[in-house]
Amino acid sequence: MRKGNVVKFFVVGLIFSALSILSAVAVAEEAEQASTVKAVSLQNFEPKNGAEDEYFIDIWKSESDFATDIVHSGSRSLMTETGDEWGGAIGIQPVSKDGYADLSKAKKVSIWVYDTIGNNTIQLRLKDVEGNGGSGNDNNFLWSTKSTKKDAWTQIKWSLNKYPKVEDLDLTKISVLEIYLPKAGVYYLDDLELVE
Repeated sequence: MRKGNVVKFFVVGLIFSALSILSAVAVAEEAEQASTVKAVSLQNFEPKNGAEDEYFIDIWKSESDFATDIVHSGSRSLMTETGDEWGGAIGIQPVSKDGYADLSKAKKVSIWVYDTIGNNTIQLRLKDVEGNGGSGNDNNFLWSTKSTKKDAWTQIKWSLNKYPKVEDLDLTKISVLEIYLPKAGVYYLDDLELVE
């Protein structure tokens, strides 16, 4: 084989290798973009976010107020203290001009929790504008599969495809997302979102 042909094969091989690497990089970037989670804010607890001072409701054995010292993002979070050994529940109202959010096509709901106790799973219950969604131990709720960390922000997610079928619950008009915190203590909540 002549030296000139060897050089040509070598150059063609280099070009082919470079194109293969560039193609692999492009595919990896597309996969990364596709796996990037798209989030839609339901409630971020920020002033003047459209909630018209209706951010939350203390549902059961909880006392809540805004906090500016421990926040996940923005200028404030929601601090909730549960004083009962069985914890407490807070209802979070989504930001919406209509007073409700359409979760009928949502895949996941997430919230960031700063837990001063740690190692807790968190329960989610959905309520519609008519108050449908149940209460107490009726099993019309979903527990998180991930536990909180002590004194750190943890993103808690619930897969809505695992949410139980609840009689008369209108997923197109969810007005309250109830968060049950299972132990007595202080919790900070921030950035309630729909994630896909």
